[in-house]
Amino acid sequence: MNRPVVLDAGPRGSERDADAVRAARARPVAGLFELAVVTAPDGGFAAAGEPGRSLSATELAAMVRAGGGAAQDVRVPAVAGEQNLPTLTALARELGRDVLVGPAGSELRAVPGADGDDPALVDPATGLPVDWIAVQPSGAVGAAPTWFRLAGGTVRARTGAVVLPMPGGGISFATRPDFVTRRAAAAALGAGPAGVTTVAVGTEAGDFVVGDYDGRDHRCDGRALAAALGELPLYGTDLRVWLDWPGGPRMRRRLRRNLTELAEATGASVWAPAEGGRVTVLHGCRDLGVVDPDGRPGRWERFGPTPAGGDAPGGGGDAADGGLESDEDGRLVPAGGVVVTSYPGVELVSVPPWREREFAQRREAPERAPEGGFRADLGVLADGRLALLYHDGSLVAAGGRQLALLLRRAGWRGGELTLVSGVAPERLAGAREHAARLAEELDCAVVLSPVPAVAGDDVARALGAGRPAARPRRGDAAQSAAGRRGDAAEAGEEPPVRLPLSRFIDGPRLGPAARNAPPPGVPWLPAQLQINAEDCELFVECATEPDRAVADGVPSPHLFLIAHLDGERLAARTATAHLLRLRVPAGAAVDAMASDAVPPRALAAALREPDAYLLPAGWLDRCRVLAGYRAGPDGRLLDERTFDAAPVVIRSLGARHGVPGLPDDVKGWPHGRMRRRVTRYVAVRPGAPDGLGAWQPLHHRRPDPAPGLRVLAVRVERGRAIDVAATLGALHGLATVRTRLPQLIADGVRHLLPAASYRSAVVEHEYRHDGGRWHHKRPAGGLTLDRWSPT
Repeated sequence: MNRPVVLDAGPRGSERDADAVRAARARPVAGLFELAVVTAPDGGFAAAGEPGRSLSATELAAMVRAGGGAAQDVRVPAVAGEQNLPTLTALARELGRDVLVGPAGSELRAVPGADGDDPALVDPATGLPVDWIAVQPSGAVGAAPTWFRLAGGTVRARTGAVVLPMPGGGISFATRPDFVTRRAAAAALGAGPAGVTTVAVGTEAGDFVVGDYDGRDHRCDGRALAAALGELPLYGTDLRVWLDWPGGPRMRRRLRRNLTELAEATGASVWAPAEGGRVTVLHGCRDLGVVDPDGRPGRWERFGPTPAGGDAPGGGGDAADGGLESDEDGRLVPAGGVVVTSYPGVELVSVPPWREREFAQRREAPERAPEGGFRADLGVLADGRLALLYHDGSLVAAGGRQLALLLRRAGWRGGELTLVSGVAPERLAGAREHAARLAEELDCAVVLSPVPAVAGDDVARALGAGRPAARPRRGDAAQSAAGRRGDAAEAGEEPPVRLPLSRFIDGPRLGPAARNAPPPGVPWLPAQLQINAEDCELFVECATEPDRAVADGVPSPHLFLIAHLDGERLAARTATAHLLRLRVPAGAAVDAMASDAVPPRALAAALREPDAYLLPAGWLDRCRVLAGYRAGPDGRLLDERTFDAAPVVIRSLGARHGVPGLPDDVKGWPHGRMRRRVTRYVAVRPGAPDGLGAWQPLHHRRPDPAPGLRVLAVRVERGRAIDVAATLGALHGLATVRTRLPQLIADGVRHLLPAASYRSAVVEHEYRHDGGRWHHKRPAGGLTLDRWSPT
């Protein structure tokens, strides 16, 4: 029970503090302890009965505990200043709770509200409200979520589930007892691998625990937790769950079942520590690592649906499936390993392509490291963490054990390590902190070299300035290179060495997209885009003959095309038979990497190619097809077929859900927090040559009996079906995308179940036609649609 300490301001107390105490008591906030103190002559806090003596943080904490506020946040109505911050921080640390204070110069007054007078902080000079400041136990001040809502000078109770934001769009579920701990843990975590969403949640007896702001805790199974995560776009993604395993075998079996349910209900690949492991934040790389019961790095385990081509869904997959694996530090990282190379004088290099090209283009190699030293060049993330390049094209912060293994493979035998990674000034503090942690883990000195990120002429090349006065047209690049090879062959000379084209050096200048530009139509692109400020010509892959692509559209599962500057390089590595050359006007191509876009994992490597641009469907109507080619095995562009500036259209084909004529980006159904699953009917004919086919329409009511027809009542989990009407609405305005959605609407199909979801749809009832009536049959428990047979 909250029993406020009665400390009336005496004659020697501050009259303003007394007014503040009265205002705070006028409208108490449930769960918030009012520490009624006055300002002492030395600027500290004092009891009203003894206003001349300042109280220490320990004495203030004792007062709070005596008043029953040990488990509550504390509000100090008295005027506070900078000199009070050490005491307030110590008080917050001793109680393990936030301490709310007003900024210097503010006053707490009773302000008329809809339900009476509210205590609110105001600026006495202007009368405008000012917000309370939260002093955290960690010593941080402000800029973090608090248990109460601090707005308009007031302190209000929050409602609903206790959810804290996590890097990369994840969330952490908290309860009142662990709120401060989970908030600090979330703040210590950096962004993880691209495309991985992190959710932190407590467990009890094998169930998940979700707290409410009213102080109650709820135990949830996997499906209930999936409903709580309903606002996150998890279908088809990787979900990393931050939890610790319980002790008993019975509780572990229950947690394993709940993790599998979570995967089935969300449609995500759920990654959790292997049984018995716990998750911790690895300081330095600021990533999550699994620790085994014996204290050694552990591994992540996958629960739920397997990737395409895998076995039936279930639990127990190792972290080497679905594009992810565990590394030497117990972290979840992209599968395929780290890309490692070397320069003259730099023994280990793992950097983005643009950084590697800088060294390749320099005339002089860097000086070799001092005797006994060793040089490495690593990538640098936006927050300054030192990172390694993976085969999928992503940069992930370097872990200590992982880096030690790579260094030993490159010839390092201990001794000083010099990092020649170019670090921008604003990232230097983060890089130094990470380097210091690596020095502890490697047990050696780690020196950050002052080599700039881009030096000399490289700055001009990287920013697009200082280009040669005459620059070949992009459309002529491939043909001119091929012509030079042919001329050299006729003259009996070695063909000239041709460096690949790069958007950093050879591409059009960049600029920000106009604010009034139409929406690009790609959901994961950020709001601020870097686009081409000049007209250019780019190449795109095409799986069909150029004539058909111009007539029917370029086949693609996406709402965009990935285009390249270097047609010859694209032809040499493409898996398709043809290329198209497009004229792209200024403002129609996006440099995804310069825009700091975080693409889906499957697209990351393609968009990190040095000559890659993204042509979004919303801007594709301005582009034109100039020519089509057959891709030769040696990279040559053969059998040119020219076109008279034909429009560019996308034909939806090849999406991962398997439904022809629909793009990858569809609206899942059922959706929303309240609709975890629904039961709908599927009508099948056992003799159909394609069986269940690539998709099945879902019927709201059971169809009428008909000869040769079987009707199955199937349970559809949240997000596993496709909402046809909502998807069509989301594509409104994208005239350059051709789909079968209008035809499906005309045929009366509102929701459909793709073949990729058959394995998660449970058959609850089966109806067979006999004599003009339906005869009911109950299938075996847990039978899924992909395993159903008419026999």
